[in-house]
Amino acid sequence: METTSDPSRRTIQVLRDEVARKIAAGEVIDRPYSVVRELMDNSLDSGASKIEVALEDGGVASITVTDNGIGMPPNDLSLCFLSHATSKISHEDDLLRVRSLGFRGEALSSISAISRISIASNAKELNEGYEVHIEAGTPSPVRRTPWPQGTRVRVEDIFFNLPGRKKFLKRAATEATLAKTTFIEKCLPFPEKEFVFLSNDQQKLHFLPQIGDQDLVHRVLEAFPDLGSAVLFSQLGGRGTSFQFKIVVGSPGVIRKDRKLLQVYVNNRRISEYSLMQALEYGYHGFLPGGSFPAAFLFLQVDPDTVDFNIHPAKREARFQNLQEIHHAVSRTLQDHLMRSAHKTLYSQQRASQSDLWQPKSRVPFDLTVRYTPPSNQDFSASEPTNPWSQSLPPQTSILPGILQPSARVQGPVTFRYLGQIFRLFLVVEYQDKLLLIDQHAAHEKILFDNHRAHPISQNLLVPLVIELDTNNETVDQLVGELKRLGFDGEVRGSKVEFTKIPSLLEGQEELIQGFFRSFRGNLEDLERQLYARMSCRAAIMDGDPLEESRAFEIIDRVLGMENPRCPHGRPIWFELSQEELFQFVGRT
Repeated sequence: METTSDPSRRTIQVLRDEVARKIAAGEVIDRPYSVVRELMDNSLDSGASKIEVALEDGGVASITVTDNGIGMPPNDLSLCFLSHATSKISHEDDLLRVRSLGFRGEALSSISAISRISIASNAKELNEGYEVHIEAGTPSPVRRTPWPQGTRVRVEDIFFNLPGRKKFLKRAATEATLAKTTFIEKCLPFPEKEFVFLSNDQQKLHFLPQIGDQDLVHRVLEAFPDLGSAVLFSQLGGRGTSFQFKIVVGSPGVIRKDRKLLQVYVNNRRISEYSLMQALEYGYHGFLPGGSFPAAFLFLQVDPDTVDFNIHPAKREARFQNLQEIHHAVSRTLQDHLMRSAHKTLYSQQRASQSDLWQPKSRVPFDLTVRYTPPSNQDFSASEPTNPWSQSLPPQTSILPGILQPSARVQGPVTFRYLGQIFRLFLVVEYQDKLLLIDQHAAHEKILFDNHRAHPISQNLLVPLVIELDTNNETVDQLVGELKRLGFDGEVRGSKVEFTKIPSLLEGQEELIQGFFRSFRGNLEDLERQLYARMSCRAAIMDGDPLEESRAFEIIDRVLGMENPRCPHGRPIWFELSQEELFQFVGRT
């Protein structure tokens, strides 16, 4: 007997409309949250100022979306659920200028193909309500019904005619959580609108309209109240040739273990665009420890002619014409903001006068009060002695090779009380009403990092260092040109580079150089930051190294004067406790 399961005996046939519609619906609607996404898009496109989403049993039983938008007249009601029925475009060229959230005309058609749906609407110009019911794509006649201005779409019994799809839905609580996440994503780019989310007749979220310069900050904190106070967040702005953007950024203290709150919205849609998420991460480089992520939300508006959303059924991806320019503008805006708002010098507001200056006492552990004047003529870049940590070094010889004179903006003596070194790692300092524990390795690492960026010093090689790079010749030429600014010099020979000069901090570190360039995969902007960070880390004093008090003063002075007291890898250089906090710890009031 002939069987259709034999692939060699099958013939090509045209699918029935009913089957084709169900297959097409599955590309757009795979879970209840997909219904929420598509219906909210329609409500937002209608100009609604208030949108309410109500679920029953996680949306499996029903999903109702109600808005106060412009509504639809009866003729539109009779067409809106048909395949490719849309008011957003009329010609293929319109796809290049899409300004609405929905535009393909697939949403209501797909939803109606796999559920029971009712639509009630009152068009603004008619002041009269109409309603239509559709089951598995088959409509009832449009009829009058009492309804205020706007539209209500009620979707019931999703996948009732696709049991194979329905059995893969999760339990109601899981589906409700996914729908709630989608709801939040739709609300964030529209802080001026009101949104309500209900589950099983219980109000779960209510976002009120936000007005003012910090509107997006307040909307983000409405959606994610666990992030804390608004004082921890800022709203930034920027623009370019054919784009403008706003960013809601958390301070470096708002640290996450994952990228869930690293979100990108383009023309009010959340999308998955690695390069733009990377731009947010790059903006925080040097302010967060490795393995941690910021809370940052990018709201980008681009000229519709320069972006294409028509590459993904759910519009979660996009193509850009000027992605590199956008990437640079976003990361630079973030970096500039974080530098401006970085922790300022602790002692800039309190300077001792020259007449108050007095020298350190003889060594008394944990009882050394110092008013320290930065030396004006000592060269701290002297060559490293044979035993750099020897306690018998001459008084004027630096045991911290590579430390230059303190920054020129540090004027006059600085008052602090150095209490000593603990755990052979932390420098304990009292300043004003604060106790600081300064990480000596991180501090010296940042000093070397800043010094070499400001004054790169090179070392000539007797034998050229040859490195083969895994990239094309044009990129190699660019790379070598950039490296000259960093203290390298060499010649390109095919895919190889022969270095004749390297930064002095890397003398004797040929293996480090080889390993770095063979594994480096960033762009030229990352090169300086990553290379200097690695150079500084290798050259800095290490955990466990003893430190003379006079040399500890050098570190303390430089560290307290830093605008951004974090090591090149983003870790804080010191831990701070106020007198009030210490009193609270021991029960004092």
